[in-house]
Amino acid sequence: MKKFLFRIALFFVPIVFVAYAIDIFLSENLKQSNSFANKEYTIWNGLIDGTIDEPILIYGSSRAWVHFDSQMIEDSLGLGTYNLGIDGHNFRMQYLRHRLATTNTKPKLIVLSVDDLSLFTRPDLYNAEQFLPYLLWNTEIWSRIHHYNGFSSYDYLLPLVRYYGQLDAVKEVIRLKRTPEKNPVIRLKGYQGRDAQWLGDLNKVKPFAAPVGELADLFTQFLKECQAADIKVILVYSPQYIEGQYLVTNRKEIFKFYRDCSRRFHIPFFDYSNHPLSMDRDNFYNAMHLNLKGSRLFTQDLIQKLKREPSISTILQN
Repeated sequence: MKKFLFRIALFFVPIVFVAYAIDIFLSENLKQSNSFANKEYTIWNGLIDGTIDEPILIYGSSRAWVHFDSQMIEDSLGLGTYNLGIDGHNFRMQYLRHRLATTNTKPKLIVLSVDDLSLFTRPDLYNAEQFLPYLLWNTEIWSRIHHYNGFSSYDYLLPLVRYYGQLDAVKEVIRLKRTPEKNPVIRLKGYQGRDAQWLGDLNKVKPFAAPVGELADLFTQFLKECQAADIKVILVYSPQYIEGQYLVTNRKEIFKFYRDCSRRFHIPFFDYSNHPLSMDRDNFYNAMHLNLKGSRLFTQDLIQKLKREPSISTILQN
């Protein structure tokens, strides 16, 4: 029996070592891509490596990613600013980025972009490819994504398994090895403005409800943690085209939750729902997202609000 087990081990151990070596090769090269997986690798690299340590961090979904010009904020306020907006995900994934960002250092100010879908749970793991280079044996990431339909525990525990069927990811690694010079940085300090005209078609979107759900507790927990750590938080509902705001049928319930949090934790809530920027379709490329022109106008307005906000005046002065 011992001889049999020894032979089994002798057969499988080299396979595991080879699989691990290929896994490292694919992961280390894939994470260098600035365009694959919706351009999210730059942010994950900085979070996991601990190189994102700016005193002002911006959290949120794709609306944070394309709305908040972090370089403009940094230049105007004189404090390093980084945009951690993550495309297509709710507060659960935003909280994961918060956890990683505050592992070694803590920011002075978090600008949290909230919207109709921030607390809405979804079953699928959108843009799952962004986790490929980091998932193996990473407990922090696995604890946040195992709820979704996507990766299995085998992907987390066994090398190379999660790359099965990921032909596009392998092609991207080959492309990077062949033409490493064709890999420009696209998201600058996490931000990427979209220089696009109106593309949306509101007639194709049916009204829907986006219940607050279980993420309300996580959201409240986050605010408590920031309060205990003396991290200032500001909630911002950035401009959304006015006609698109009617598509969420329980919008009043969602905004009541945000306002209640603002009062309970004594934090500002900047609501741009009825701001002139939200009335002009020329500022948007679809109902949810500002274009480059709109994002710059919004960021300029936000900067002025931040400068006038008493609760963060000490941060800006230091």
